[in-house]
Amino acid sequence: MTSRGEVEEVLTPRRRWTLRVSAAASLLVAFCLSGRLVAIQVAAHDEYLALRNEQSRILIPLPPERGRILDRQGKELAVSRNRVKSLFAVPPRIADPESLAETLGRLLRTDPGAILASLEKQDRQFVWVKRKISDAEMQAVEALDNEGLGFRDEPKRYYPHGGVAAHVLGFTGLDHKGLEGAEAAFDTILAGKTGSTWFARDAHKRLIALPDYTGSPPVDGHDVWLTIDAGLQYIVEKTLQQAMETWKPRGASAVMMDVETGGIQALAVRPTFDPNRFAASPKETRRNRVLTDPYEPGSIFKPLTLAMAYEEGAVRPDQRFDCGMGAFVFRDGRHRRTLHDYSRHGMLTAETILVKSSNIGITKIALLMSDRTLRRYVRAFGVGRRTGIEIRGEEAGWVAPRGWSFYSRTSVPWGQEVAMTPLQIVAAINVIASGGLLVRPTVFLRATARNGDVVVPIAEPRRKRVLSPKTAALVRRAMVRVVEEGTGRRARIDGYRIGGKTGTKSKRDKDGSYSRTRSVTSFVCFAPAERPRITLLVSLDEPSRGASAHHLTGGRCAAPVAKEILEQALPYLGIEPARKD
Repeated sequence: MTSRGEVEEVLTPRRRWTLRVSAAASLLVAFCLSGRLVAIQVAAHDEYLALRNEQSRILIPLPPERGRILDRQGKELAVSRNRVKSLFAVPPRIADPESLAETLGRLLRTDPGAILASLEKQDRQFVWVKRKISDAEMQAVEALDNEGLGFRDEPKRYYPHGGVAAHVLGFTGLDHKGLEGAEAAFDTILAGKTGSTWFARDAHKRLIALPDYTGSPPVDGHDVWLTIDAGLQYIVEKTLQQAMETWKPRGASAVMMDVETGGIQALAVRPTFDPNRFAASPKETRRNRVLTDPYEPGSIFKPLTLAMAYEEGAVRPDQRFDCGMGAFVFRDGRHRRTLHDYSRHGMLTAETILVKSSNIGITKIALLMSDRTLRRYVRAFGVGRRTGIEIRGEEAGWVAPRGWSFYSRTSVPWGQEVAMTPLQIVAAINVIASGGLLVRPTVFLRATARNGDVVVPIAEPRRKRVLSPKTAALVRRAMVRVVEEGTGRRARIDGYRIGGKTGTKSKRDKDGSYSRTRSVTSFVCFAPAERPRITLLVSLDEPSRGASAHHLTGGRCAAPVAKEILEQALPYLGIEPARKD
């Protein structure tokens, strides 16, 4: 056992001095550290807390709830109820952007270059990597255990009725922005306003909200009510699909319009697509042919020509014309042209010319007016002008594209040298159904907040007088005869009086001549004749089944389709058939 004296003897003066200096240094270091900790925890607490939060927290956008699209009765056509995962990144926390981009590109089946461009944005605290990923993709990314990646719930647009009214509704993109149809037309009403909030990660790397750091709440979008009636839309869709199976056309369209307001009650196009999976559909199927595909209307233009002549006092309904027994030569100086009728007719009254659909007779009527008058009325009916409907992509059509000539004078009266979209045709014939008013077509009814308050009210219909009520009534009478005894007999419905007009127009071949085998067959009508409520057009593009090309006419192909639609639509609208005595 060592004694105290021995210890003191071991601790020489030099060693004792070294120990005292070490102890003093330790005390000094401890004192400095204590002071620093006090400074950090007390004096500079707020500064360092802010620095820590700046490095750990993330400002994440909060998507708003996109407004619903409803039919005129309030039935949901487009909603945002489902939630899906989307992958984001915090670039400053990505240690090796190139390697991660390659890995994510493989897991997500996405271009690695596009991912790398996002990950290299070191000045950004939040970037999207891929929106709306699958569960399998999410699990694969989670397995990477990368603190620079995270997931957020986002709303997904859903169309409860699949392809019903697809060309009216359109669809949205990955960023919830409307791309086509009503989704695009009313995007500013539907979209709402994106908010934001601060998040941090917990011990399990899950995102947790930071209540002390307020962002801005999202503002949900408003609901848009359309003039579309889901019941009528279903009737039109189903009947048009049956026509596709019966006549095997390249395409088909139908549009139904409210006579008084111009509201589009149904609009269907074939081929069609499902907006829930629009990316899987060919672009061709997503084109709204009712707005985008002008064609020469053919004989369904003849009621407009007759209306012009009546309005100008150029002809009386009982005035008789020689229709040449099926062929007639028109001359103007050095110009001559022979026109033919589908059937042989001799003397016909002006009204019967429409009933029998005589090309010769309607041209003779038109030549009683000046070229200037004819052109003025063509424009007044909206030919060559967009209707102004809210849905984007509408084409204007054209009138006499090579300039007005003798050929135009003998072509336009029966629907050649003019091109109209189905929507323009409906709007023009609706002038006759409405008593002489050109009514602007619309699909917008109103917009409401989530509590039901109206934020954008229904607008007054935009109308322009083109014909007198008397003229419109005279042409309606002739169009009723078309259905009862003329080319539109296959559209007759027991208990109802319908006014209509058939059209069969050969399409142009590549050399500019008219085809002998390809045509567009149409039927346009209004009902009921006594007080028209709806105007309807059915158009079949190149029907090819059930008869030779010579017999594939509007009366044979399109009129029965319109009849089947009206047989269901009129009772649906509460329009009762006339009682039989």
